Amino acid sequence: MKNNQNIIIAVVLVVVLVIAGIFIAYSDDDRYSWFTTYKHEGEQPYDLNLFRTTVSNSYGEENFREFRNFNIDSIETDDLPALFMYIAGNSYLDSLEKEELFELANQGNNVFISSKSAHSLLKDLFKDCLSENEKPLKERRGKNLELYLRTQHEDEPPIEVAWVVREDKERYDWQYFYFGLCENEGYTVLGEFKNVDQFYPNYIEVPYGKGKLLLHSTPMIFTNFYFKDKPVFNHVNHILDGLDKNSVYYYNPEPMRARTGGGNMGISESPLRFILTHKPLKWAWYLILVLVVIYIVNYARRSQKSIPVFSVPDNETAIYLDVVSRLYRKEGKHMNIVRIQEKLLKRHLYNRYRIPSHKIDDSFYREAEIKLEIDKSELKKLFTLLERAKNNSTLTDKDFIEIDEKIKAFYEKCP
Repeated sequence: MKNNQNIIIAVVLVVVLVIAGIFIAYSDDDRYSWFTTYKHEGEQPYDLNLFRTTVSNSYGEENFREFRNFNIDSIETDDLPALFMYIAGNSYLDSLEKEELFELANQGNNVFISSKSAHSLLKDLFKDCLSENEKPLKERRGKNLELYLRTQHEDEPPIEVAWVVREDKERYDWQYFYFGLCENEGYTVLGEFKNVDQFYPNYIEVPYGKGKLLLHSTPMIFTNFYFKDKPVFNHVNHILDGLDKNSVYYYNPEPMRARTGGGNMGISESPLRFILTHKPLKWAWYLILVLVVIYIVNYARRSQKSIPVFSVPDNETAIYLDVVSRLYRKEGKHMNIVRIQEKLLKRHLYNRYRIPSHKIDDSFYREAEIKLEIDKSELKKLFTLLERAKNNSTLTDKDFIEIDEKIKAFYEKCP
């Protein structure tokens, strides 16, 4: 039996694996991950390879520099003034890296950063007027955004942006700048987005020394999904037009760079997010979970304690009486057999119908008539016959057989 169960389970697992493999192999969405991954060399919808390649081709090999590590790379003095560009979903910058960026701006370079999380950088820029717990970046949750630039012509339509997953627009946390008491102090709003008839600043310019910092909070427009569209392409061109310098330094951090401020944490992803980002890995992960659940259920069933089988105890009294009756019949003592049959009949009436039969009187006949649906007169005839027979020592075989048949007929009449 166990072998059959194991074979069935093995067959089911093989079928599940085959179906999962076919589904993964022929799924149309295999090629795409709809997370906002922002990988610079990635080909997914929300990676940055198209923008990075376009900037590289626009400046040419001589003027395009890829900046990988603040410990190793540096900006050449011949390139000054230069444009330093950093696009990221989340900007992981330690204190010494931020100082390097401030120093680049102080020397007359333009530092352009488009990121959803630049809290620490903004806190350092506006530390004189921001309170300790105040966040200079806030969230606006919604679907469609309309993006505007202050420098664009009035007749130019805004571009529309949304987080699109396959063909559906999903709600997303859009970041905008909010400085509280620092409003309009030390910065200029260059762009904003509109959501539900409200405008929120998403692009600002902060003068710093001889150069400036340009901070943008909607990096999605630089991704492959949007940058290929002409309206978005023109919008990004408007942003970068005023920032052109001799050279561009495109910051593409090493995945596990040794950071300037100590520690070895780079821009990282959790292993589970990496798995869920890639469709084959995601379905393999789900399949593993299903197999683990099947294994646990099967193991629990096999290790469950078996319920012991209890057999109904034999009616020892009935067996004894049956043996005795056969002895009496052999000896020709018919009246003793009748007594035994009467006892068995009374026990049957009590055990099955709960009719007390220790005393045969009117109450017994009334209750027996109701429960057995047998006429009272017929009941009286049977028990009167039994009473006479068990006291008749001259009972013949013919009389005994007649009584036995009447008892059997009574049993058959009982419901």
